[in-house]
Amino acid sequence: MIKIDIIIPHFGDVLPLKNAINALTQLPSISFINKIIVVENGPLSGAKEVCEHNDKATIEHIYTPVPGLSNARNLGIKHSDADYLIFFDNDLGFADSTLEGYFNAFSDCGQEYFYGGPVEPVYETDPPEWKLKFVPPSVKGFSQGDTNFISDSAEFLGGNHALSRKSICELQEHFGSVYEGESATGKDGGGVGEEHRLQRKLLTLGFKSCYVADAKVYHPVPQSCLTHEWICNRRFRRGITDASNQKMFESRFKIKGIPFWVWRKFIVSRLIEKVLIKVNPHIALKWGVQRAWSAGVKAAHVPKTEKGSQ
Repeated sequence: MIKIDIIIPHFGDVLPLKNAINALTQLPSISFINKIIVVENGPLSGAKEVCEHNDKATIEHIYTPVPGLSNARNLGIKHSDADYLIFFDNDLGFADSTLEGYFNAFSDCGQEYFYGGPVEPVYETDPPEWKLKFVPPSVKGFSQGDTNFISDSAEFLGGNHALSRKSICELQEHFGSVYEGESATGKDGGGVGEEHRLQRKLLTLGFKSCYVADAKVYHPVPQSCLTHEWICNRRFRRGITDASNQKMFESRFKIKGIPFWVWRKFIVSRLIEKVLIKVNPHIALKWGVQRAWSAGVKAAHVPKTEKGSQ
């Protein structure tokens, strides 16, 4: 029988983790799982006690004081020798078929694939449609239908995806690690999209993606994740990520090493956002995300001499 571990990075409030662990360990197919690895990162919040008080599955608690989603996932991988590793967020709900769906897909497809399933948002308050145009996929949700299929896409969300042991070994061999990036946990963290970068790397290594329709999870979305400030902060982090593309900085006209067009986008967007913020929230958000993105690009492009002095 194939060996499957689940890795759950944890940061912050312990109540969502407690609810997620309870929901996960009550699934009818929890017997398919070898162990659940909870990687608490950053300040201690009681995750160890949550793990110890649940006796329905084997749960291992690991702690690192260094906050960061990528670091936590890599640490979880080091503590697993399973054939397949499923990565879940620490605040999810689960369909009855989630674990069985993954188990069947692993059994049918094998080590040459990476996997992912649907993420259905559960909104605290239903957002207006216009606002969903600006939110990240983790808030908008993800689904590719009701049938499993193989493709060359890199679209699975970080909160619900899985890797084969072979894919992990090849990532480590070719890139030195599995997950990478400056994705610090918390609202003021670094870049975003490390899961999609990982999936694109796997595609270049010859792996395929397997969409697992039955492996559905439910992601609670509080009202705070639909505010102007939160959405702009996420777009700021996207700017930090996009700034890693050096071609973006190939420009004849620069100020402090940053292309003039980035400065222009930042200044114009900021002015229009301020004017409209109380008059037309819809249009203000449209300009706000542009301001935030360009601010992220600027923040990421710190000269090496300045980085070394920090």
